[in-house]
Amino acid sequence: MPSSAPELSSDRDPSGPDPIYGLGMVVVGVLIMGVAGAATWHFVFNAGTALTILGALVFVSSLAASSMRDSLKARAARKQAARAALAAEKDKPAANEFVAAASVETEAEPKGTSTVDPNVAMSTTSDPRSPS
Repeated sequence: MPSSAPELSSDRDPSGPDPIYGLGMVVVGVLIMGVAGAATWHFVFNAGTALTILGALVFVSSLAASSMRDSLKARAARKQAARAALAAEKDKPAANEFVAAASVETEAEPKGTSTVDPNVAMSTTSDPRSPS
């Protein structure tokens, strides 16, 4: 049965480091800080703070790395699509053929029979800010 879920990256092609490791370090650091703070263990509390900050750095850097790699993949896909569109554009008929077809269609109308007079259109418009 075909699935309508979006494609996930395979294990062979990871999109970058997993940010969950940094998030786990943050949670463990906060728990250490809570226990050490309640027991007034200042050095252990400082170690928990360092672990929390390190975890936050790992989280942010891994998120940025995976986002950048995904961005580069998307950019490469857009370039490939643009090249394919350019190749398809070269296979189209020349623009002169379209101009010739358009001129044949416009010759059916007699020249000088425009229904819109530009002078009348300009005289009926007014600026709402001007007093009249």
